[in-house]
Amino acid sequence: MKSYRFILALCLFYALNVFSNENDSTRKSKCDFYSKNYLNIGSTHAPVIFFSRLLFGGEINEKNKGNLKPVNRYRRTGGEAQYLFGLSIKLNEKKIDSYYLEFQQLATFGGKYHQELYNLILDGNSNLDQVTLSKNKFHFRNYQLLHGGIKINSMRFGLVLGNMLTENTLDFKDDNYIRFDEDYLWEVSLSSNVTSLGNTNSLFEKNGQLLGLDWEIKEKVNDKWNWGVGVQNLGLLIYNNKTNFYSMDSTFIYEGLSYQEIINFNTTADEFSSNLINEQTPKNYFSMTPFSTYGHINYSHNNTSYSADIFYRHNSQFFPRLNLTATKILSEKFKIGSNLTYGGYTTLQIGSYMQYSLKNFNVNLHLMNLMGLIPSWGKSFGLGIQMNLAL
Repeated sequence: MKSYRFILALCLFYALNVFSNENDSTRKSKCDFYSKNYLNIGSTHAPVIFFSRLLFGGEINEKNKGNLKPVNRYRRTGGEAQYLFGLSIKLNEKKIDSYYLEFQQLATFGGKYHQELYNLILDGNSNLDQVTLSKNKFHFRNYQLLHGGIKINSMRFGLVLGNMLTENTLDFKDDNYIRFDEDYLWEVSLSSNVTSLGNTNSLFEKNGQLLGLDWEIKEKVNDKWNWGVGVQNLGLLIYNNKTNFYSMDSTFIYEGLSYQEIINFNTTADEFSSNLINEQTPKNYFSMTPFSTYGHINYSHNNTSYSADIFYRHNSQFFPRLNLTATKILSEKFKIGSNLTYGGYTTLQIGSYMQYSLKNFNVNLHLMNLMGLIPSWGKSFGLGIQMNLAL
């Protein structure tokens, strides 16, 4: 992380030199410092209070567990945390409008799983005949990314370099299940892949790297309409030989543990894992990045604007998220808005937005779901903060 800060400090030093070498009458360069930070967590069926009790402690009662009806449906749960600091420099060049450099720390987790698996974990198997494991997927990852590029007319293009601090995935294949013939007689069929990559103490030598591209285009149709599309972090994950790849492919009968197996649990666990889990040598050490793609369309009239946008994150158990927003300019300093959102890791969200602006500084606060303020009702909670300083 220190290396990223050093690079940003060099850019700041360069930008200040640009300004100091030009007088007020000839200066055309411009420098923007900005920050985009957010945190959200959500589920399609479990209330916010369930996650609050898991993280901070407290009793989890039946109401806190959310929907436990044995329906034939897949659920989603997940969350994201990002902090991003960026610098944009506009110089006196004809071909290139501006250069940008951004440092991003992004952590995400998510799961797509059958309702039966959730019920088994939180309510036991007394009301279940079987648990569907097919197509259940989970992930947890944490990346440090450095974005850099240029803006030419309406297009923004750049490169992404990064470190994978953590990359853990679990993917169940088709025809995976747990069948309960009796309360203590389970037939288990497993076929899954596991990737496990942990962080290191070294600042530079990590267990995996990332190389990708950013691309965005924004077009103004007229004074009222504009639109844009883009993709972020499209490229390759590069694993080293310290990354662990495992597979499970077995069908067996589980009848519980004997007394000796319980009191010697470490030995039992080692024998179980050695018989069930196979370490694999991958065919290659590359995979596609969990890139993001997005698009928006915006209409403005007088002091009000309306927009619709869609966002999707690849290979993250993320359902495409649709967002409708209305924004009203109250004065030169204040702007407020509201959003109606569906998708991602949760269902319907109703949020609010506020922007406060000064001559060369603005700050945006976004509460993504008002119902999340009541943890026993809301199924998601999210908060976003953006700041921009123009010099």
